[in-house]
Amino acid sequence: MAPTQKPEEPLLFVICLIQTIAITSLVGCTHIQFHLRNSKLERFKWFLKARRLHEYHQDLDINVMVADHFWDKCLRTYCNPKQ
Repeated sequence: MAPTQKPEEPLLFVICLIQTIAITSLVGCTHIQFHLRNSKLERFKWFLKARRLHEYHQDLDINVMVADHFWDKCLRTYCNPKQ
């Protein structure tokens, strides 16, 4: 006998799919902004810091994550530009 599917399972899948697409899109758009001159995001301090960290990623193959450096710190690929 095949297991029956609960009514909330498809809804949960759709919510997770939408969330994944939204996060991937935001991170992708932010990454593109790192490489643009006169980005509209340059007025934010968090963006300038993230761009500086990202520049290290381009030159030294560190700071792999775009939005959150949690895994970089765990895997020891994080480098603080102030050091």
